[in-house]
Amino acid sequence: MIYPPRPFAPSGKKANEEALFSWIVSDFGLNDAIESGLVKTPIRLVNGDYLVLEVKGQDDQRNQTKREFLNEWVNAVNEHGGFRRWHWAVSFSPSDLEQKITGCLAS
Repeated sequence: MIYPPRPFAPSGKKANEEALFSWIVSDFGLNDAIESGLVKTPIRLVNGDYLVLEVKGQDDQRNQTKREFLNEWVNAVNEHGGFRRWHWAVSFSPSDLEQKITGCLAS
């Protein structure tokens, strides 16, 4: 599953910041998660690699924690080796998007 998912509350539960993710258990495949809106669609780069690109206006501790888990996930997928090569990047300004994408192509 690509992190960060957009949380959803099962029926009878209320979604709130304090309980975020405590009730999410996922055995979804990537396609199911994308179709359900739980994850963002990865970008397929011209070299065949995939990029998970987050575009943020501001940074905070919650986003930093999300990136730690995203980094862990990308490393695990790449270590497995059966799902092509994956990258992740975060953009805080439209002016750095090209640099973020070309950086992934170069690595």
